[in-house]
Amino acid sequence: MIPNIRDIRLLIFDFDGVFTNNKVMVDENGLESVICDRSDGLSIDWLNLYKQRGDIDAEFIIISQETNIVVAKRAIKLNIPYIHSASNKYDILKSHYKISEEEYKSLLKKTIYLGNDVNDLRMMKEVGYAVAPSDAHYLVRKYADLVLNEKGGEGFVRKFVEILLGITEMSHEQVISNLLSKS
Repeated sequence: MIPNIRDIRLLIFDFDGVFTNNKVMVDENGLESVICDRSDGLSIDWLNLYKQRGDIDAEFIIISQETNIVVAKRAIKLNIPYIHSASNKYDILKSHYKISEEEYKSLLKKTIYLGNDVNDLRMMKEVGYAVAPSDAHYLVRKYADLVLNEKGGEGFVRKFVEILLGITEMSHEQVISNLLSKS
């Protein structure tokens, strides 16, 4: 069962394969670009709104092994702190928070991690709750607490946020109306 949002202190998103479909386009000049799903971005707006209203106390962060500036650009647009070029996500995140190992392990117990590939496995094993898209590597799916039907970059983040916030098909209209009236 997914943790109650009020019990979560940190929500970590990998980038490629979570916000993207894990594919990259490279032009003749070597410039890379990716495709992100706007509905995933809208759901991050919802999280930020819930946080502003005090309904969520958790921090959100994107942490990616990718060095491409596209991670930073998307994170800034979504208003989420980010760390990119993170080859060892566990250690880099720990140093980012500048806390003891004991405090870090305590924080991770109240953390949800969304990831899709083998470089996410250590974090997924350390956190309190791990979530993967349906097209994640088979080992990631094996260790995830929840595997959604959606693929990375194709509404995966949106579906997770809807589940986390308790938005169902039946309550969608009411929740969205409430969000819009309070923004």
